[in-house]
Amino acid sequence: MAVGVAHSEKTPQLNAAKATEWLSSIYGSLKGVTAPSIARVEKKLGRPLPSALRTLYLKTGASRALHQAHNRLISPAQLKVVGSHLVFYEENQEVVMWGIHVDHLGEVDPKVEQGQPHDDGHIEWHSEFKSVSEFMCAQGAWQAVQGGLPWVGSLADGSEQLDALLRSLGAQSLDTEGLRAWSVPGGIFVHAGKAYLGLATHTRSDFERASAQLGINGWDFATAADED
Repeated sequence: MAVGVAHSEKTPQLNAAKATEWLSSIYGSLKGVTAPSIARVEKKLGRPLPSALRTLYLKTGASRALHQAHNRLISPAQLKVVGSHLVFYEENQEVVMWGIHVDHLGEVDPKVEQGQPHDDGHIEWHSEFKSVSEFMCAQGAWQAVQGGLPWVGSLADGSEQLDALLRSLGAQSLDTEGLRAWSVPGGIFVHAGKAYLGLATHTRSDFERASAQLGINGWDFATAADED
């Protein structure tokens, strides 16, 4: 099931082109923002965007299923430096944000840090993703199981089934610190945190087939059950 974009010591470095290809395999055709909109923000910032971030916008930035279903990609016109970071993504309830430290904006594919705002206006930053490309894939996988694809199912605690599932799935197609993902026919399967499991597909038949193959007979939430 792997598609060759996993980021680990045993696999090649993930880059923006591979990330975009992998996201297309999940979502289908992706839509980007215009080059002039990127040029305007780069003029406003007084510097070019990192190459991988520019690719994220130009190849995928106008894809609502990918960037608006749950968490949100900040539009080029609203991009700005907040304190020490260029913030480009925000959590759906604005509890956290993601950005690139200004010292790393000259890199091709810089690491992405998570920022947690405090009541006094201070933002506490810590490293989360090795690169923009890794962030792109992890966010895309998470968006899919949070409503980015039409048919989804989730288990808040799949710990009892986790070991058997991981053995049956084989090598993951994405492996980050907090999230792993496997390509399945018509969609994607995600393991996040300690025991969260999620499945997302384009069609009901793909969802039911994947659920059966995974041996999951009941989800905490499933679009199919909701539709019934």
